[in-house]
Parts: sequence; structure tokens; C-alpha cells
Amino acid sequence: MIHSLLRWFFYFPYRCKTRLTALWLHYRKVDFSTDDDRRFPSHLGYAYQPTYDAYFHDGIKNLPIPIYDVRLLDVGCGKGPILYFAKRMGIAKVDGVELADDLCAICVKNMQALGYKDIAIFHQDATLLRDELDEYNVFYMFNPFPAEPMRSFLRSLAESTRRLSRPVYVIYHNPVFAEICREEGFAVQKEVLTQTYFGNDKSTLILEYLIS
Repeated sequence: MIHSLLRWFFYFPYRCKTRLTALWLHYRKVDFSTDDDRRFPSHLGYAYQPTYDAYFHDGIKNLPIPIYDVRLLDVGCGKGPILYFAKRMGIAKVDGVELADDLCAICVKNMQALGYKDIAIFHQDATLLRDELDEYNVFYMFNPFPAEPMRSFLRSLAESTRRLSRPVYVIYHNPVFAEICREEGFAVQKEVLTQTYFGNDKSTLILEYLIS
């Protein structure tokens, strides 16, 4: 019981901050709510589940490049919470890709409500992106794909680095297919464990593609 009370006391300021942020977003008519309905066939992706901001912040802060050099694509952006978190952190280049029709439409409305006019939302299968990938050097993923789409996307990303040589990093939260990442040439630079009020059972990997 003492441990639970200490945990509550330690995270109380964070919980107050998140509650106030939620109220502000509600006032702005921004919808980041969780929706567990599946929006596409299971072989293409999973149901929408947003990332807690603490996981994303820890991922960005553990990159080996300064935040002003980050050009971010959120792979499977859903309703866009990561895009919002990234802008709040001061990342200038922030875009997203989302396959589900209704989630993409909500994401666009959310960005408009927040006043972000410089965010591009690609409404398509992320594995079909090609030249568009060249614009980014950091890719955020919260386990968006089953195994084969994951492998396909990573190969497209590898092709992008050969087309335009640059360091490329993947922030992979809940890295179910970490072994596939390694097989495709993405080396783990760091594993991040974020402590939250709810505890943590999912790590975040910082991966870098090793150009062959």
C-alpha cells in the first residue's frame, strides 16, 4: 500500500497536467479518444490505440541527434496524437500516414482544430510509400503492422537510405517484431523503459539502419 501511495504522489503532477491538457483538447474539439474497432483487414494492421506522450517523449529524447534535426513521420498516425506531441516538443517537420478512412479524416480535422497547417497526412498504405520516405530521418511506430507489412515497410525504408544517403532512425514502441528489424538491417542503439503511473510492460527501441 505504501508503494502505491508513493507512486500516486510521485505522478500526481503528471496526472494533473494530462487532465488539464485533455480539457483543453476537448475545448478545441480535438478527438484523440481510443476506438477499438478494427478499421481494415487484420493482415494489414491493428486496431487504433494511441501512444502515451511519455513513451514518445522518451523515444525522441534518446535519439542520437538533436531535436531540431528531426524530420518525423508517424507510421500509422491514427487520430494524430503523436503529431500533436511532436509539435509541442518543437519538431518542425512532422507528418503522418494512416490507412483507415475515418481515422485519417478525424486526424485531418484534429490538425485543423489545433491550427497546424504544415502537417501532411498521407491517406494510404504505409508500405506503398516510396520517394515520400526520403523527406524524413525519424520514423515513429507503435507496432502498426503484422509481420509481412512490417518487413515490406522496412525494406522500402532501406531503399530510401540507398536512394538518399542519410542516418535513419526508427522509434519502435512495443517492438513485437524487433527480430524482423534486425534481419532487415536495423540495429538497436538503445532500449528505453518508460516508468509511468500505470507501470510499464512495453519497451521502446531506438533503431538505426546500417547502410549496406
